[in-house]
Amino acid sequence: MKKPVIITLCTLSLIIASLAWWFSDSQVVKRQTHELTRLLTVASTDGKSTRALKNQNFTSLLSPAVSGHVDLPDYQSDFGHSDLVSAHHSLVHLCRSASVTPSNLKISKPEQNRASVTADLDLSVTEKDETRHDETCQATLIWQKNDQGKWKLSLIEIKAR
Repeated sequence: MKKPVIITLCTLSLIIASLAWWFSDSQVVKRQTHELTRLLTVASTDGKSTRALKNQNFTSLLSPAVSGHVDLPDYQSDFGHSDLVSAHHSLVHLCRSASVTPSNLKISKPEQNRASVTADLDLSVTEKDETRHDETCQATLIWQKNDQGKWKLSLIEIKAR
């Protein structure tokens, strides 16, 4: 009689520990960072509805007060929420394909509802006329937990590597 009770308790403990890990702040930030790179990647076979959904999901990751700065040799700019949404909309609807490949991904331990992520990025965009643009850069992302307990992207910095 004791053996089934012990097995049940061990199983429940494992399930609870797994759920606590899965929903921990570190894991949520990690999954959302990977989701961000997925939403910035556009396959040439993606249809209009898939591209529109990517734009909608991209927008949902952003804090309303998101800001950013790009400092690359051929392009420098500061931007806010509406600029990011417009740029992503243009990317998904006007290019043939795009890819974002992160490497050396480092996620800080979330503290005081804030977490930072750094990564090296290999970016590639192919326009509809087959012109291809490639860039290697370093990105820093700051995620902040809002009042509803959701992690939102609040700062993006991209610079040459």
